[in-house]
Amino acid sequence: IHDALGHTLTHLQLQLAVAQEFKDRDLPLVFESIDSARELTDDCIEDVSHALRAMRQHSFDFNSAVAELVKKNAQPDNLSIHYRIDLPELPLQISHHLYSIFKEGLINIRKHSQASVVKLLGWIEDRKVILLIEDNGCGFDSQSVSNGLGLIGIAERVELLGGELKIQSERDQGTTIQVTIPQLNQ
Repeated sequence: IHDALGHTLTHLQLQLAVAQEFKDRDLPLVFESIDSARELTDDCIEDVSHALRAMRQHSFDFNSAVAELVKKNAQPDNLSIHYRIDLPELPLQISHHLYSIFKEGLINIRKHSQASVVKLLGWIEDRKVILLIEDNGCGFDSQSVSNGLGLIGIAERVELLGGELKIQSERDQGTTIQVTIPQLNQ
C-alpha cells in the first residue's frame, strides 16, 4: 500500500499546491491541477481497493490483471495496446509489483507520450523476469528530463525487487522501458 498510495498521494499534494499557488494568477492552470488532483484521488481509491483485495486473497492472477489493465487503458483514447505475457506463477508480492510497473508505465504513456501503439511484454530469460514497455510516442531526451514521479515509482519497485531498470528514449522515437528482475526460487 505504501509504495503505490504514497507515490500517488505525493503527486496529489503537488497538484493541489500548484492550484493553491496560482489561484489568483492563472485559472486555467488551477483548473488543470484540480482535474489532475481528481484523477489522482480516483487512483488512490483504486490502489487502496486493489491492495485490500490483494491482502484478502492468497493468489493473484497476473495475466488476468494485465488483460484488464490493457482493456481499461485502450478504450478511452483508442490506444492500441499489444501484450504478450509468458511468465510462470510468481510469488504474490512480485506479481503485484510487476503489475504496478505495467500500470505506472501505461499511465505515463497516456499522460505524456502521445503514442498510438504500446507493447507490454513479459517473459523469463536466463532465470530472470524481463518486462518490456515500449511505445511509439514523442519520446524525450533522457539526459535532460528530470525523472517524474511515475519513473521514480517504477525505479523504486525495481529496486525493491533487486532488479535493473533501463530506459531508452529519444525525441520522436518513442520510449522503451526494460525491467530485469532476478527470478526467485520457488
